[in-house]
Amino acid sequence: MGINAARHLASHGVHTIVYIVSSEVAVIKKELSLYILTKNQVVYSVSNLPNFADLIIVALCEKYGESKSYPDLCDWATRNRAPILALDPPSVGIPGITPKFSLLPVLPLPHSSKNGKLYLCNLDSQLTFLLKLGLSTSRLLAQNLLYLCIQRMTESVFRRTASEIFNS
Repeated sequence: MGINAARHLASHGVHTIVYIVSSEVAVIKKELSLYILTKNQVVYSVSNLPNFADLIIVALCEKYGESKSYPDLCDWATRNRAPILALDPPSVGIPGITPKFSLLPVLPLPHSSKNGKLYLCNLDSQLTFLLKLGLSTSRLLAQNLLYLCIQRMTESVFRRTASEIFNS
């Protein structure tokens, strides 16, 4: 989901950098091949990440299974001090990273305060509505709806950041 979000943002002119932990999974390979078409950067080492960013979008944890820890990445995110947006994080939080915001694709189970402020994007009801209208849907449509939610959130973060800078 993170690579897809970066691709959508890049297609609208946002400079993005994708950090890849592992590109062994077929879905990641496919998303990465599409992202590379945007001509934005892919890095495989934390040392190649920039010192400063406007927004960090985290989509590291598997939905099911044990959450892994990435100490070097956690240190980089903490030093960077940019707002962190987590995409569908585990309800217990992301080890070593505390997002300011989390975007959840459905109504959440109880989430830890470690996930920051929660925003909901219930894709299922919108897809059901479109199916009832007789429109064919696809995974691409679901991804585009999720992108719209991310875009609105990032615009809000950038507006707040700009007003904080100019009002200081």
